[in-house]
Amino acid sequence: MSATWDATTGRLRVPQEHRGVIQPTVWEYAAGRVKMLLRATRAVAAVCVAESNDYGRTWSSARLTAIPHSNSGLDAVHLADGRIVLACNPTHEGRSPLALLVSNDNGETWPQRLDLETAAGEFSYPSIIQAADGRLHVVYTHCRTYIQHVIVDLDDLP
Repeated sequence: MSATWDATTGRLRVPQEHRGVIQPTVWEYAAGRVKMLLRATRAVAAVCVAESNDYGRTWSSARLTAIPHSNSGLDAVHLADGRIVLACNPTHEGRSPLALLVSNDNGETWPQRLDLETAAGEFSYPSIIQAADGRLHVVYTHCRTYIQHVIVDLDDLP
């Protein structure tokens, strides 16, 4: 929903809650076939997914996943072994816990979970990569006071 001009008050009216998706994380799983997970607003309340079969030129409509979401950042990595790991806050409220969800079926289901943070607080805006040695590197804001860096061995994933 866009902001609108209120001629009566002479002010810009900015929506407080909108239904939508932003900040995609994408991976190519076959030549030209791309999957995208999307951050969703609280009104949507779940991570969304869309797919492209033409290198990202066109996309399917976004659909809901089973992953609860509270309008927080997320990031995914397609591992060398084919699994997908998603760093996110899988909750309807707040930004804790921060977890790694693991999919063995190209992001259709996320049955495995490794919590990185479970304390009260805000653990947000995760970014994840797989390094050349195979380990995962995750960075995120820790209670908006500093950037946390966590290294995860693949053997530690569920």
